[in-house]
Amino acid sequence: MRLMQEWFRNLSKEIKAMRQERGGFILVELLVVVAIVALLAALIFPVFATVRERGRQTVCLSNLR
Repeated sequence: MRLMQEWFRNLSKEIKAMRQERGGFILVELLVVVAIVALLAALIFPVFATVRERGRQTVCLSNLR
C-alpha cells in the first residue's frame, strides 16, 4: 500500500513538472479543437434549418384554419 502511495506521489510530481514546462496549448491542439467545432457546426446547422422550415410550415397551416 505504501509503495502505491509513493508511486502516485511521484506520478503527480512528474505531471506537474510536465505542465510547468509546456505552459499552454500548442497551435496544433488549438487547430484540432477549432476543426472539431467547425465539423459539429456543419452537421448541426442543416438540422436547425429543417426544423425552422417545418415550424414555418406548421404556422402557415395553422393560419389557414
